[in-house]
Amino acid sequence: MAPQRKYAVLVTVLMCTWLGCHRAPVVVATDNQKHPMPPDGKQWLAWQISNREEFVSAYVGGYSVGAPDACNVFDDLEPTISLRHAVHCEAKAPRYSFKSDGAGYPDLSKYTNVLTKFYTEHPEYQSISYFQLMPYLTDQEHKTADDLYKMARSGQIRVFRGGGVGSGASGE
Repeated sequence: MAPQRKYAVLVTVLMCTWLGCHRAPVVVATDNQKHPMPPDGKQWLAWQISNREEFVSAYVGGYSVGAPDACNVFDDLEPTISLRHAVHCEAKAPRYSFKSDGAGYPDLSKYTNVLTKFYTEHPEYQSISYFQLMPYLTDQEHKTADDLYKMARSGQIRVFRGGGVGSGASGE
């Protein structure tokens, strides 16, 4: 082996050894984070209007992509006699629509105002998740805050406690 090559190998080994022994220290992160608020009326009311609009926009956007995808997946899993099942499925899926304001931005107040009024006027039902209420705000159903209150009072909307979204744990 040429002397220069031996020297290069020796320098490489020494560098690897030195770097390997002198890594940046690993800092163990402490759990300083607060527990996130559950998705309920208290969180909804704590949010700024822009946060409420972001939630509604994301929910409606996710729904508008997810519903047609679910219809297509069903067609792939369960071939039907009609090749147009996905089209019929999409036509039956509930819709969320909103007008645009003067500047061309979607007007989300149709949804945010109902939820805000419901949680503000009926604080005893603030434990109901806003995820549970959104299906009642489709174009077909579009309930008012008073409608939601009547439904909650009659037990049509169940109050979920303790387990988060979709936990299945209920109490009334």
